[in-house]
Amino acid sequence: LITLVVIGVIAALTVTVALQNHRKQEVVTRLKHASSLLMQANSKAFLDYGDANKDREGFTANDPDAALEMFNKYYVPYISFVKVEKGEKGVWGYLANGSILYFRRTYWNGQQNWANTYLVVCINKKAKDKINENDNYSWGGNGKDSFLFYTTGTVPTYTFGHNTREQRLESCKNHTSVEACTALIFEAGWQIPDDYPIGI
Repeated sequence: LITLVVIGVIAALTVTVALQNHRKQEVVTRLKHASSLLMQANSKAFLDYGDANKDREGFTANDPDAALEMFNKYYVPYISFVKVEKGEKGVWGYLANGSILYFRRTYWNGQQNWANTYLVVCINKKAKDKINENDNYSWGGNGKDSFLFYTTGTVPTYTFGHNTREQRLESCKNHTSVEACTALIFEAGWQIPDDYPIGI
């Protein structure tokens, strides 16, 4: 009987670890895929339009109509979306693998560029719903199932006071600069590092 109990405990632990590893692999695979799609779209849009910053005057903060116009021009022609949906403050782009991109300008500084404009990669619809419920996640994700990228698909690694890895770990853990979470995963070669401070 004791032997059966021990075997049962070991089996349960093994299944738990396997599920966690699968979850982590799903997250990094989708983040890497989204980054690749966005970088390709950015390169193609540059060939078609040149410096896109010249075409961004009037893209005000939290304006879903302006966001949709920009999204339709700079992303939709180059990425195969299942659906594009205008939200309350930005635009949602649904990918075939279940990931959802959220495009939003969070602050208008009067400049003719996309400063303070971000793309959040949501791993699934549940992550999207969390953003709708908590607007704080809409500009940086939560580091668990939604992650911040620059509009070019690159990762914001050295910004907002997290220039060292120790600072990025602290920023990610405390949600002071959640883009640091994306940076930690990117720096680990698109893997969840062992010391990643948020459970996935």
